[in-house]
Amino acid sequence: MVTKKYASSADRLAANTEQEDSHDVSVRIDAGTGSDPTIPYLQAIGYQEVLTPAAEKNLLEGIQQQNPEAWHALLEAHLRLVLRIVRSYEDKTTLSLSDLLETGNLALIAAARQFQSGSDERFSTYATRMIRESIEAELLPRNAALA
Repeated sequence: MVTKKYASSADRLAANTEQEDSHDVSVRIDAGTGSDPTIPYLQAIGYQEVLTPAAEKNLLEGIQQQNPEAWHALLEAHLRLVLRIVRSYEDKTTLSLSDLLETGNLALIAAARQFQSGSDERFSTYATRMIRESIEAELLPRNAALA
């Protein structure tokens, strides 16, 4: 089971997001859930810009130099990636959106810790694989119990 300790740090990352004017927010937010606590989170991550390969490389170099701002920037820049992946699993499980996001965010953090900069693979590709594996590992026991 996912621990709340790590999920709260992922929530703080999203809460610290600077909300800039954005004309291309591709985050789908379901209407009619006014009391849903995930709505502010989804709105906050919608304002994150996609990293260029050069910007990603600079952040990864900052992480190697133990720069906490680079660490947070890399994670914040990939929260929409987690959401996109989570949305693809929404109809395949009884888990709530917030549970799926929690699992995905924890996998993103693990990916950032384990990623070897300097490889030919982009961080986003590596993180996508880890997020999918983590969500599927969380779903496997639940889906087996339903069968």
